[in-house]
Amino acid sequence: MKSKGCIKANPDHREEFLSVVIRNLARNQTRLAAWLTEAIDLSMIDFLPIGGNSPFPGSNSELGGFGILIDCDTIDREESMEILMNICCEALHMEVEFKGSVQLAIYDNFEYIFFGDEISLGMLKTLQANEVIDSYELFDT
Repeated sequence: MKSKGCIKANPDHREEFLSVVIRNLARNQTRLAAWLTEAIDLSMIDFLPIGGNSPFPGSNSELGGFGILIDCDTIDREESMEILMNICCEALHMEVEFKGSVQLAIYDNFEYIFFGDEISLGMLKTLQANEVIDSYELFDT
């Protein structure tokens, strides 16, 4: 992933942060990969089990745990969004892919978050103003 910057998450709003990012990307071109510490009930959504390697081009992540891949167009219903919230609680690592490239990489249970070009600065400013994230920083290019 070519990172544009990093984000410091507000631990009280991790689920809201991830939901806003996914909703702001075109759902039919967005996928979420997550590596969970424990298996959770995912019967309400379609997912594919994945191993420890990221399924996305350009990502060299190798992780343990129970890996899942979700097409984000399957998380439109209210019940499915609840599953997404549970994923946030159990995920050690997540990647959000949009249009074939990773746009959000979340490591160590939201301790380190990196974002790509498709994550708009306007959205980040709004998230920070609403205290969904604590801060963000752009990398020098």
